[in-house]
Amino acid sequence: MLAPGFDMFIQLPREDDQRVLNPGTIQEVADGRYTATFTDAELAAEAGQEVIVYFHRGNEFMQQSARIDAVMPTEDQTIMVFETVGEAVSCESRQCFRASTVMAGLTARLGDETDCQLLDVSATGFAVMAGATHHVGNVLEAELRHDGKTYRGTATVQSVRPMDHDRVRYGLHVVSDKNSGGTLQKGCQNIAMAVQREQARRLSGNQ
Repeated sequence: MLAPGFDMFIQLPREDDQRVLNPGTIQEVADGRYTATFTDAELAAEAGQEVIVYFHRGNEFMQQSARIDAVMPTEDQTIMVFETVGEAVSCESRQCFRASTVMAGLTARLGDETDCQLLDVSATGFAVMAGATHHVGNVLEAELRHDGKTYRGTATVQSVRPMDHDRVRYGLHVVSDKNSGGTLQKGCQNIAMAVQREQARRLSGNQ
């Protein structure tokens, strides 16, 4: 976990959808909150913002969702207080293998858009085709539907890829919702397993 003296990075929402990692150093940890300093004195951060923090744990590069509690710019740096949300996951983990759901005809809700095509899903995230505009780093309410069940929670926009006809492919990472009563991560896991089982069944010739 993060501790005083640890180097880390923070990714803030950006309208140009470039993934920029701003370097910082943890100065203090108290009551589940982290105080960090960043060399950019004009960091565009605000209290209440949902962000992603990155850090090394052993030989792995990890990422974790976080919420900013306070921002205090100074003459030569930015001091920020934040708390992490959910669990840290490896950016390199193979648990993030995604199963295509294009042929399954599944849909999802992303923000206020209720009928987005679900493109693929993994144990930790999913991708949709949508028409609304979102940016890398945005945290959105989301909902997946499968086999008569509905799974709800929040997800962070990880990638944005414009497609044809004013549609955009959004790659999302689920914010762990164990403590909030959300079920989105469980839904991703269930759907990923179901899709992979169906694909295996088809490949084996058991139509």
